[in-house]
Amino acid sequence: MKVSIIVPVYNAAPYLRDCIDSLVGQTWKDIEVILVNDGSTDESGAICESYLNDPRVIYHYQENAGVSTARNVGLELATGDYVCFADADDWLELDAFEKLQNETTDIVIYNFYCGDNKHCMSVSSGLYNPDDLYGKMIGYVDETGNVVYLMHNIWMRMYKRSLLEKYNIRFYPQFHNGEDLLFTTEATVRAKTIAVRCDDYLYHYRPVQNSLTTSYVDDYWSLRKKIIEEMYRLLPADVMQSQMPLRVFLWVTTGIKNELRYANGKKENIRIMIADPVCDVFKEKLDLSKLNSQNQIYYKQICSNDTNGLWRDYKRQVRRDKQEKTIKQFRRMIKKILKG
Repeated sequence: MKVSIIVPVYNAAPYLRDCIDSLVGQTWKDIEVILVNDGSTDESGAICESYLNDPRVIYHYQENAGVSTARNVGLELATGDYVCFADADDWLELDAFEKLQNETTDIVIYNFYCGDNKHCMSVSSGLYNPDDLYGKMIGYVDETGNVVYLMHNIWMRMYKRSLLEKYNIRFYPQFHNGEDLLFTTEATVRAKTIAVRCDDYLYHYRPVQNSLTTSYVDDYWSLRKKIIEEMYRLLPADVMQSQMPLRVFLWVTTGIKNELRYANGKKENIRIMIADPVCDVFKEKLDLSKLNSQNQIYYKQICSNDTNGLWRDYKRQVRRDKQEKTIKQFRRMIKKILKG
């Protein structure tokens, strides 16, 4: 089994050697490492070139065109039986592909570390067909009343290259957020068998503070609407009807939080979002009893288009949190004084 590992590189010099070392140092030697430099302006290019003495390393430079284009270039260069992806600031366990060498399924999903913490996968280990995974992949309500899903990140999956080539599955350059979801969804739809390996923690994800998940996204809702449109094109109609309402609700609540949590957030953006006809797929259609108290509040306010209520309740909660923090700090100070 030959594995092609595609690494898009953009200004990743501080972490890049850790990533590449974890790939060229794999105990399974039948690999190729495809480094696609997406117009980096730091030392990333020189670092990539320093590995070219290894014949398994392929280096390609392109003018900055975005991560999706860089990954597509990597797919065109790949010759392996399987393809997987790594971000330039992450790394893999050195025996990752040795553990995966006997896989024959179309897609293999393996587990990962987020920083020092092990990720808890929402499905059990085993062999699945796409119908078994749609519900978990799109969204479901867990035991705490949160809407969750099986993570769609491409770096926790290994794809059979023949599957990607047969159906010309590629990344969408027009999306700078959510491209993982669309690629994974299309591959899942086309796959016949999918292996899930919960106990194999093979990938190390390095949380980045200025990533899209930890900073304000000014075009969040317009991006999500485009992704929703593509999801309806990719997935079977019955799956979309039964599963998509929960996922749209999750995206709307995430969008609300995006506007509430950050200084650039705007009340008007919330108003536009919750009044959008797209939200009709879940309004008055979800089982309120399964949602936790916070999601129930969100749901009621979204269904009634209560933008002011959403804004007011959040600000009230922020004040309560600040008061509780101040009280805890005061109590710690008093204890410290009394002990002294």
